[in-house]
Amino acid sequence: MKKSEAQKPFKPAWLHIAFDTATDVLFFSLGAFSTSLLSENTMLQWIALIILLILSYPIYYWYKTKMFQQNACYPFQLRLSQWDYKIDDSDLQKILQFINNKNTTNSCIIIFGNHQNIKTRLAVSIANECSIKHHACYYTTLIKLLSNQTSPENFDKTSLWPWYESELLVIDDVSYDCLNGAEIITPEIVLERLKAKQFVGHFKNKNSIWVLGITYGSENWVTMLEQLGINQANITAIYLN
Repeated sequence: MKKSEAQKPFKPAWLHIAFDTATDVLFFSLGAFSTSLLSENTMLQWIALIILLILSYPIYYWYKTKMFQQNACYPFQLRLSQWDYKIDDSDLQKILQFINNKNTTNSCIIIFGNHQNIKTRLAVSIANECSIKHHACYYTTLIKLLSNQTSPENFDKTSLWPWYESELLVIDDVSYDCLNGAEIITPEIVLERLKAKQFVGHFKNKNSIWVLGITYGSENWVTMLEQLGINQANITAIYLN
């Protein structure tokens, strides 16, 4: 399949960058004109007031955006345009469709591959783009997920929402490999643990990203996700080799 030739396959969000730059310029201008409040120059005072009024929306927007990013509990911050690994053009389009689809609440991306760091970076950057659009996202690992409780009094107090109330859930380190020809972590084991914790019903009405290991037995993971209530037509597999 054709590969994206650019070192960074995803284009920067130029409008968002321009908005960020404009916000910086306005804050700098506000600082420059704030000294007018100590003078008797009415025009300068009005300019400072107008800049402050213009900044009221950027202040609100960026504060809200940072809250969505912070409460997602990401291990690091990364924009999709900063992800610098080659990817199939078809997979690139699948990711963009996943991010831009505003109506689907039952979509799932499975990321397969041998390089754990690359997969995690991709999963976090996809979710971070959704956080910037003010969607409630949550990052966790499989082990942490299975150690959580569903009752409200037991969820992570560092986040404004628990994982089961998120719009997009990233489950990392669902890695598996073969030991003497046998899988160490199988989809059957994961499904059994999720059922034991009574977590199965939480996946039907949310989007999710699963970070897995090698591609062996990928169809079994799709079957497992279907049993969690995810429509097979909404499951997308990304292979990073």
